Amino acid sequence: MLSSSSTTSLRHHNQPSCHTSITVRNMQPLWTLAVQHAQCSPSLRHTLLQSARGALVRTCVASPPLAAPANLPYSLQHQDYGTHAAADGTHHHKQRVLLPGIELIMGPMFAGKSTTLLKRVRRYAREGEHVLLLKPASDTRYSAKHVVTHTDDREECHTATLLMQWREEHADKYAAAKVIGIDEAQFFRDLAPFVAAAADEDRKRVVVAGLDGDFRRARFGQMLDLVPLADDVTKLTARCMAPGCADRALFTQRTIHDSRQQLVGGKDIYRAVCRAHYVSPP
Repeated sequence: MLSSSSTTSLRHHNQPSCHTSITVRNMQPLWTLAVQHAQCSPSLRHTLLQSARGALVRTCVASPPLAAPANLPYSLQHQDYGTHAAADGTHHHKQRVLLPGIELIMGPMFAGKSTTLLKRVRRYAREGEHVLLLKPASDTRYSAKHVVTHTDDREECHTATLLMQWREEHADKYAAAKVIGIDEAQFFRDLAPFVAAAADEDRKRVVVAGLDGDFRRARFGQMLDLVPLADDVTKLTARCMAPGCADRALFTQRTIHDSRQQLVGGKDIYRAVCRAHYVSPP
């Protein structure tokens, strides 16, 4: 469970302030000029620095507040109800409300799906939302009680075999969560009904990360069933792990002879490959 009290303000780390952005955009030419004239007199250097500070102040006053980054999914933003005027003439800002919905993070192995999942749920935790993390009980590769990335970034989580059953057995934890993150979601047989109910009926934000295709490039589990229901779909790619290749890897390739679809493993039995190396394995 992620706690909002153990994290720092999101605004400081994820949304650049007006000053930060303008420092780069408006002061850089003047700083460059100062460096180029490093042998200039102290009075000239002082004039350059004062001009830079003046440009920063003037732009900050004239510029409107920065909007949310355009490349963020709409689901990572909140519904802002703006301000309203009270009877005494004062203005009060209404509380922002997290929108319920579904975010899908898909792609081959080693594409950063778990990393992206952790970044998003940590962002929600920093904003004060109560976050619940779940993963399949069968995934014990790195840890039985953590969501763990291939770079060993980890976050404590709950494990389940069936999501609907877990919800019934842990009704209090489920009810308290505003955001639910699910890792390795392709392994859950009841993924689609659980996610749909959580978003549509229980008004939760659900962030789902998993494989969309298996080593045969066939659909894996119920991940693709969620595409028509999702607010946002992120398709990630990796780097081809074939020797001497660094092209975009779209697919997961199994490196041992085993026909089972569900076979938990890492680099010992899987690699991400580009289209050419999937068709003609190295």
